[in-house]
Amino acid sequence: MKKIFVNRDSELDILFKETSMPGLRTIIIYGRRRIGKTWLLKAFKTLHKNIHYILVPEAPTKTLLQIIAQRLQPVCHVDDAKNWEEILEKLASCAREQHTIILVLDEFQRLGPSFAVALQLLHDTDPDAPLKIILSASAVSATERLAGPLGPLYGRSRLIPIRGFNLLEAYTYLHEKLGAKPLQAFRLYAILGGSPFNLSLADTLDWRQIALDHIHSLYGRLYEEPIHTLNSETREPGTYLAILHTASGTGAPYKKIAQITGRTSLTKYIETLKSLGLITRLTPYGSKPSTRTSWYHITDPYWDYWIQNIYPYREEAELLGVTPLRLQQTQKHFSMWFEREARKLLSIIHKSPAKPWWRRDIEIDAVVPFQDGVKVYEIKYAELDENQTYRLLGALKNKAKHLNQRIASLGIIAIKTPEIPGAETWTLEKLLYKALQKKRVSIHRV
Repeated sequence: MKKIFVNRDSELDILFKETSMPGLRTIIIYGRRRIGKTWLLKAFKTLHKNIHYILVPEAPTKTLLQIIAQRLQPVCHVDDAKNWEEILEKLASCAREQHTIILVLDEFQRLGPSFAVALQLLHDTDPDAPLKIILSASAVSATERLAGPLGPLYGRSRLIPIRGFNLLEAYTYLHEKLGAKPLQAFRLYAILGGSPFNLSLADTLDWRQIALDHIHSLYGRLYEEPIHTLNSETREPGTYLAILHTASGTGAPYKKIAQITGRTSLTKYIETLKSLGLITRLTPYGSKPSTRTSWYHITDPYWDYWIQNIYPYREEAELLGVTPLRLQQTQKHFSMWFEREARKLLSIIHKSPAKPWWRRDIEIDAVVPFQDGVKVYEIKYAELDENQTYRLLGALKNKAKHLNQRIASLGIIAIKTPEIPGAETWTLEKLLYKALQKKRVSIHRV
């Protein structure tokens, strides 16, 4: 059965371009676990055909040499090679005989640092070899060490970071797979996040059932996923969990995170979480980024949901086999992510960054700058009637005066809201469809 493949056109274009160039090329695809790297490679293999794919198993180096040599037999005889240098030299020779060889090594970090050093040597001694090596790794930190400024592959490889899907991409996938409507897709995305693997688990539009089966259950596929990721990527998973827990929900300023974790400097931890695509800094409209003005919050909705709804209650799950849904808490989660995703969609539609603004006890959900002023929006995860919409517009007009800027328009974004003369009113459906007109999301079955 063919799989649905959504919006990796840029990554595929890079792969086709790099593998078409002359000489030795190394491409590294990296991203955290279950973010879609293998799906991308398999799609590339389906579209390109002339590719040799090897999934690297976990094994000692001596055993790996034997396994890789055996799996390379269809393309090149390297069975008598004693180390990675000899394997790569023979591959380069075979590539010349066959005009080119494209080799994919999935989970290449299992080959160890000696492989990267051998590949560095090949780049330095035989840069014209028509060999294209595509490396894929789930260990983001290990990849950045190998390809970073002090690593053996620095300047010798093309890096392709893989990030999770946004709401537009998740909606396109879930609509194609399950016929999801915008609100149904949003709720599933708010629970499962942007991981293609997570979204592939959705076999019903009932978000409650999906959450119970895959996240809340002790035997669910996603019950311990964050623990596994942090254990494989970091040396201090407890510290990273404490940072994520503090930054969950509405987020937290740098000072609060430092106080909770007891760390005087968070730079290393924040940068690691950023490279994993798990945390981001939010600076209010009109302010410059700083530890005083900015807040940090979790980037992926599944991680945010897990941190708030599973992590504090794991003992409960150990005893009962499942931790129950906390509907009131989940509704707050939906409301917060509705606001965040609405800002992203506004940014796409207006081609200008939508940011929140706050001062003391006054908050505006979204401010979008234009040359002749700003557009301001109130965002509500609710179905509004006409009276509620007018009241929100009145309150928004009063709050907007504190911006001391020309107000180009006032707007309301909600699940459902009536049209109001002289104001912008956006339903989730209208917002999503308009964003899709501005930013195309491709879809294939491969």
